[in-house]
Amino acid sequence: MDFERIYRMYFKDVFLYLRALSADTDTAEEITQETFVKALRSIDTFDGSKDIRAWLFTIARNTYYT
Repeated sequence: MDFERIYRMYFKDVFLYLRALSADTDTAEEITQETFVKALRSIDTFDGSKDIRAWLFTIARNTYYT
C-alpha cells in the first residue's frame, strides 16, 4: 500500500474526527500525527477486508482514549 497516498486521502477525516472527540485543535493535530505513525508501523497487519478509513478511526479513537 502507498502509505503517502493513504495519509493524503484520510488525514483530514481523521483530524476532524479527533477534533470532534477532543474539542481542541492542538490535541487533535497531535493525536492525528500519532495515529498515522501507529498506522505506518502496523500497515502490514491490515488485511484489507475492512475499510481503511474505519481502521484509521479505530486507531485514532484508541489513541485518544489512551
